Amino acid sequence: MGAAVTILTVLCCGGCADTIEEHESDSPWSIAGPELQADIVDTSGNSVLQFASTATRLSSGNIAVGDLYAAQVHFIRTDGALIPCDGRRGSGPSDFGDIRWMGQCQRDSLFVWDYRLRRIAVLDSAGAWIRSIQPT
Repeated sequence: MGAAVTILTVLCCGGCADTIEEHESDSPWSIAGPELQADIVDTSGNSVLQFASTATRLSSGNIAVGDLYAAQVHFIRTDGALIPCDGRRGSGPSDFGDIRWMGQCQRDSLFVWDYRLRRIAVLDSAGAWIRSIQPT
């Protein structure tokens, strides 16, 4: 099963970048090494991010962060503002079980590997659900 997932991921994401450093952008984000520190809060000032499991910078300069505990993908604008997100823990079409990897594919697609549900969720650059890819 693991080999099939690896092959499917390579075939589907051949042009993907899975690290923040792989994108060129004019955004004001600065990254010193493999770590990005940001205080992600909602409009009430409450912390939103519980446990960041993966992150990638999109072609827009926004950053997508996978939250392992909340089972959500959070989007952060280049000015640091949090973009409202969909998704929750579950097994429905726009739900997640265990977000382990994300990478931008093409200029406007985000691929999210869900280990528990054994599928790749394809989201647009604003976080809207496009489709799922499930290995057989």
